[in-house]
Amino acid sequence: MSDTPLTKQLRMLRKRHNYTQKKVSDYIGTTRANYSHYETGITIPSNDILNKLSILYNVPLMNLIKLSALSKKEELEKIKP
Repeated sequence: MSDTPLTKQLRMLRKRHNYTQKKVSDYIGTTRANYSHYETGITIPSNDILNKLSILYNVPLMNLIKLSALSKKEELEKIKP
């Protein structure tokens, strides 16, 4: 598990809107457990999922994509020798 800029943003947006993980997961068409993986950094959501989240939270898609890219970069830096 990894606390990345994207995971922090996803949790903050969900809590700000008073949504449950179940409500968000239903909206984006996945399981609650799978959505939980996005918030904990186990998996990084696809651009399709990020698009759905940007619509749900009414935030620019590019903001979420940038955070996703930053999160991927941080993960890669952790595994470099």
